[in-house]
Amino acid sequence: MTEYFIHLGLHKTGTTWLQSEVFSRLKNVSYLHQFELDTIIPDSKKVLISCEWLSGKPHLLESTEKMYIIADRLKKIFPSSKIIVGFRDKDSWLKSLWKQYIMEGGTMSLYDFTESFDMDFLDFDRYKKFLTNNFDDVFFYDFSDVKHNKKKLVKDLCDFIGVSVPNWDDLIYRGSLSDSKIHHVRILNIIIPNLLKKKFFTILLKDIAGSWRGKQRKKR
Repeated sequence: MTEYFIHLGLHKTGTTWLQSEVFSRLKNVSYLHQFELDTIIPDSKKVLISCEWLSGKPHLLESTEKMYIIADRLKKIFPSSKIIVGFRDKDSWLKSLWKQYIMEGGTMSLYDFTESFDMDFLDFDRYKKFLTNNFDDVFFYDFSDVKHNKKKLVKDLCDFIGVSVPNWDDLIYRGSLSDSKIHHVRILNIIIPNLLKKKFFTILLKDIAGSWRGKQRKKR
C-alpha cells in the first residue's frame, strides 16, 4: 500500500530549500514537486508531493477559503495521506508575501497590500485545527527551524516520512530583498509593467535584487 505525504507550504517558509536540498534527495521516495489533478502518480511505496500553492496563493490576494477547499479535495483524493506544513511569525510572513507579490509584478505599497489581504490567512490555529481534524497525521514545523535548526528539522521530517536522512547542503535560496531594493522593483513595476515578462527586464531585476534567485552557501 502506498504512503502519501503532502507538503502544503506555506509560502515563504523555506519551501524551496526543503524541495531542493531535502525532498529531492530522499531515497526510496517518489518525489513530485508539482501536482495537478491529472498528474500521474508513480507506483511507489512512498510518494511525497511538495507544492506550496496547495495552501493557496495569499501573495496573489486569494481568498482564504481556497486553502480549505484544496485541503478538502486532497483528503478525498488521498484519504490516508500525511501532511507537512510550515508556519512563521505572522508579521514577517505578511511582509515576505508582499515582497513576493512585488517580485511577480505587483505595484501596491505594503499598506495597500495589507488592506487588500485576506487576514483570515493569519488564523494559523484555525488551519492547524482543520488539518488535524481531517488528516490522521500532520507534521508542523516553524520557519525559525529552517533558519536556525536545520539539522533537527531534517531529522524530524525524515523520521516522520520513515526514511534515512540524506546528505544535504545548508544553502540560502531566494534570500529576502532589502526594503530599498524592493522599493526599486516596485517603482519599475509601476513605470514599465508591459515589460515584466521580457528577458532584459528579468536581467535588470536580478541585478537590482543582487541575483536573489541564486543560492549562497552558508558555513555549517
